[in-house]
Amino acid sequence: MIKFFAVFLVTMGSLFAQSEEPLLFLDANVADPILDSVPESEFKTDLANEPTPCSDPVNIVAPGCSAVIAPAPSSEQPTTLENPCAPCSDVVKRDPCAPGNHIQAGVNYTWLNITPEGLNSTTGSLGGLQAMYEYRLPETIYAGVAFSWRQGNTTGAQGSERSFCYIDLQERIGYSFEPICSRWNCSLFTGFGYRHHGEDVSEFTGASSVTFDYNQLYIPVGLIFDGKINRILTMGINFEWMPQVYPTVKISPLDGARWILDTELGNIRLGIPLTITPWEKKDWFFVVEPFFEYWQDGATTAVTPAGLALAIPKNNYYFAGFNVNAGYSF
Repeated sequence: MIKFFAVFLVTMGSLFAQSEEPLLFLDANVADPILDSVPESEFKTDLANEPTPCSDPVNIVAPGCSAVIAPAPSSEQPTTLENPCAPCSDVVKRDPCAPGNHIQAGVNYTWLNITPEGLNSTTGSLGGLQAMYEYRLPETIYAGVAFSWRQGNTTGAQGSERSFCYIDLQERIGYSFEPICSRWNCSLFTGFGYRHHGEDVSEFTGASSVTFDYNQLYIPVGLIFDGKINRILTMGINFEWMPQVYPTVKISPLDGARWILDTELGNIRLGIPLTITPWEKKDWFFVVEPFFEYWQDGATTAVTPAGLALAIPKNNYYFAGFNVNAGYSF
């Protein structure tokens, strides 16, 4: 083995000795006449035209609006993300031309259970329509108007039946906050609401029906929270608390008098809207919203002018179903 290495070293030494030109070692401190003859500009690269990751945030501009171009970072300053919560590829500046007006309308299906205290409960299906207008942009006032109508029939034990009509009208005013991580939007609102329940009630087979017209004023307190799942799908949570402030009932055929009911504060609604925006322009959209709602009509201890106690029981309503809407933003 030692002999082999000796032969190898002798051979390599003879090769270096036979080379016509010496080996070239570059020294940064020694001037080179060839390199010095090349203009310095040939070595410079136009870095300003070279894209760098996250150097410019993506600007989404609506049709008819001029683009807002963020300045390129200085070479003396480190590049920073405008949104530390988002990955490099998803840094998006809020578009000042984004539409703030949203209108939608559609159809609904509802499963309903009515449970009066001390009486037979009834269940059935309702169908109807709804519509809503919203003004919603980040960091500004939120406003809206919502309308809903549902109607159908419910049945229960011993032949009990109820025809049911539901009308709800709501005005909203609130505030939309700055988006969280450029994805999640949150709005809080209150306002004024009106609810009507019209019921023709027959407690057993062959009994004559009695008509109840419930009318309630209430104060909605709501939360709207939603965020983008991907390019076309947005998922949200809509929650409302709806305490009553002036509930009444009109009974026919009791001379058409209107009776004040006990005020109920435990009324709530929860919806999970899924919004689909299939087109790039994103002005048209579709919404599918499963929902659950719990409502109470209070009891009354009022008596008629003849001294008969009305003894109207408290009603508990359980609504579950879904809304399907088409909408337009402008």
